[in-house]
Amino acid sequence: MSFFDEYGLLNSREDEKNAENALLWTFELILLLELQNKSSEAHISSLSSAIELCRISEGVYHQNPSFSLKSPENAHDAYMSPDQLIAITGASYRYGWTHAKDVWNEIKRQGLLYDNVNPNAPRRWVRPWDLVFYAICGGSKLAKLFMWLIAITCIVSCMSKPGKTSGKLLAFVKMNTLREESPMMELTWKICSKIIKTQYKVGNGWWKAFAIYFPSTDHPNNIESRKI
Repeated sequence: MSFFDEYGLLNSREDEKNAENALLWTFELILLLELQNKSSEAHISSLSSAIELCRISEGVYHQNPSFSLKSPENAHDAYMSPDQLIAITGASYRYGWTHAKDVWNEIKRQGLLYDNVNPNAPRRWVRPWDLVFYAICGGSKLAKLFMWLIAITCIVSCMSKPGKTSGKLLAFVKMNTLREESPMMELTWKICSKIIKTQYKVGNGWWKAFAIYFPSTDHPNNIESRKI
C-alpha cells in the first residue's frame, strides 16, 4: 500500500485516500524536500495537476480533486478549509501559478469572504491573518505591510502546547512559502525553529512536531522532517 492516492497526493495513512488535507500534506512534503535541496519536481507536478482538477470556476475550488467527481459523504467537507486554501495559494505563489491571484480576486469579489459552495451568496469568513497570507500570495503590495500579523500568529502557534501540532505545521508552511522573499519571515522562521527545538528537545524539533501529527515512522513527512 502507499500513502499516495491516484492523484499523487499524500495522505496521512496507507489505508486513507482522498483525505481532506491531502493538498496541504503534499505541499508540506515538497517544502521539506526543498529544505534539503532534494528534487521535488514529481510532487510539484502532482500538486499542480490536482489543484487544476479542484477548480470549479475562476478562483473557486474544491478542497480535494475527488470532489469534482463525487460529492463528499459529509456535506460539510465540501466547504473549502483554510488549510487547503493556504496550500493552494502558497504553492501558487511559490511556483508562479495563477491560482493565488484568482483566489484573491474571488475573495475581494465576495466581500473578503470565501465560500466555494455558495460563491454568489457567501457566508464563510476568512481569518484576518489568513486574509493577509492570501492577499500577499495573490500579489497585493498593500498586504505586505501587514506581514507582521502572519509573523506573530506563526510565533504564537509555535509556542502552543507540545501536543498541539496542527497550527505549528501551518506556520511551517506559511514561513517557508514567504521567507525567501521576506526578511521578516526569515527571522520568524529562525525564532520559531528555536522555539520548536527548545520545546521538543529532539533533533531539530520539527521532526517531533511532524511525528506527533504523522505517527507512522514510514510516513514521508515523518521521514523527511528528521533530515532538515
